Amino acid sequence: MTLGTGGVLVELLRDSVTLMLPATRDDIEAALRGLKLYPLLEGYRGRPKADVNAAIDAISGIADFVQKNEGEIEELDINPLIVCAEGKGAWIADALLVLGEKKNG
Repeated sequence: MTLGTGGVLVELLRDSVTLMLPATRDDIEAALRGLKLYPLLEGYRGRPKADVNAAIDAISGIADFVQKNEGEIEELDINPLIVCAEGKGAWIADALLVLGEKKNG
C-alpha cells in the first residue's frame, strides 16, 4: 500500500511511502509522519491540526478491505483522502477499484 501527497502535487513533491500489509495503526502513523506533508497535518504555521486519527482509521479500514478481498483486487486507487480538521473526520473523495478474476491462495 502506497501513501503520499495526492492531487497535482504527487509528481512534483515525490512524497510517498510504501507499507507492506498487514499494517498496524502504529505502522500507518509512522508512515504518515515520514511524509514531507506531515507538518501540514500537525497544523503548520497556525493552520488547524488535521484529524490524523481519522486518517489512520480510514487507511486501516482500506488495508483491511484489501486483505479481506485478496486475490480479487487488481487495483485500488484512492485520491484524494481528504483529512478534515481535528475531530471532523476524513473522507474519500474519489476511488477507482478494478477487480480481476478471483485467484485462490
